[in-house]
Amino acid sequence: MKIKLVLSMLISVAALIFNYSPVLAEHHVNIQEPAIALILSKPSDTERTKDEADTGIPAEGESTEMPVDYKVSDDSPAEKGNGQSGQVAEAEIPVQLSATDLFNLGVAHDKSGTYSEAIESYKRAIRIKPDYAEAYYNLAFSYMLSGDITSAHEEYMLLKEINPQMAEDLYSKALIMVRSNPENKYIVQVGAFRKIQNAENILDKLKANYMHARIEAEDGYSKVRLFGMKSKEEADVMMKDISDKYKVAPFLVPLQ
Repeated sequence: MKIKLVLSMLISVAALIFNYSPVLAEHHVNIQEPAIALILSKPSDTERTKDEADTGIPAEGESTEMPVDYKVSDDSPAEKGNGQSGQVAEAEIPVQLSATDLFNLGVAHDKSGTYSEAIESYKRAIRIKPDYAEAYYNLAFSYMLSGDITSAHEEYMLLKEINPQMAEDLYSKALIMVRSNPENKYIVQVGAFRKIQNAENILDKLKANYMHARIEAEDGYSKVRLFGMKSKEEADVMMKDISDKYKVAPFLVPLQ
């Protein structure tokens, strides 16, 4: 009888142990795994815990400013908590470049030889800052480097209205550049004058229409000349244009 009683007690104890052990194991997992996760992934300053989100209390160090209104994309299927489509697209925040930024970008393009991009950058800078003399200056040079002398002259004339001194510096530098180019083989001489004032008068008229005019003193005369012609055909066109405008008889001077 005593033996049966002891066996019965042992069976009861074993049953209790058998039924309780999984509960301890499950409880152990539920405690340890979240604890480890919290240590390994600390929330960022902009994230909130569940309690903070529910109460509206900002997390420590979190800004109280209103969040950016992100655009929702309708190109993907809806997901829980993400509005109509469920796909939150990257915020479309356009980068606003200043006139100086665009000017510097133009300089970088000029240095790399991408003149069309440089021209566009300077134009954009001028749209932002219409009196940006340095941008007009560089824009004219970019046009010259790209071979568009007509547009370069237009920018020179605009710069002359904003900053006459800078415009004259541009004109002088353009002359140096064109005269140092070995591809320019012809000079158009418009006239030779005893009086410098007469030469300066015709020079002013030429500068209002052409990019590379200057006075050269030679043989007791002030000779008004245009530089930058690469071929006789180009020079012939220039001479005809000058003759029609100013009623003079220019002639061709080949470079030695």
